[in-house]
Amino acid sequence: MSVYWAGCRVWWLLLCFSLSVPFSMNAAPSMEPTTFPDGELGTRYEVDIPLNGFQTPITLTVVSGAVPPGLTLVIGHPAGLFYTLQGIPTSAGTFTFTLQARDAANTTLSRAYTVHIIDPMLAPIPTSAPGGDAVEVAITQGSVTSNPVTIAVR
Repeated sequence: MSVYWAGCRVWWLLLCFSLSVPFSMNAAPSMEPTTFPDGELGTRYEVDIPLNGFQTPITLTVVSGAVPPGLTLVIGHPAGLFYTLQGIPTSAGTFTFTLQARDAANTTLSRAYTVHIIDPMLAPIPTSAPGGDAVEVAITQGSVTSNPVTIAVR
């Protein structure tokens, strides 16, 4: 379906113009973004997922896998024009899932995503000093709540 807009304005000298610009409302359905950013355990995570080119209303569901624990898919617009993946991640790891958008005309679009939730307590351990010298790291194992982990760098 094409829609045409025509406008006419009267300027100071009664100059009138008409503009006819065709544009299409039948854009191919799309779901953005194509990838999600990494998140951090215990830190707020929020990504908007705009859905374009669909007939409203639109539903977005997880059809395989699972979003990271602590995150939920929330509708951000009454007609489903965008959703938000939000929350506070409660588990670290790599989470793979597929989202599927479905509109009023039963048009579907699916996209697979992977989200890495990083535990800041398990940051990579350096193996060399800024000057290039070797670093020896000793780690004492224990529970973070009862027996803290001790790291000694020499």
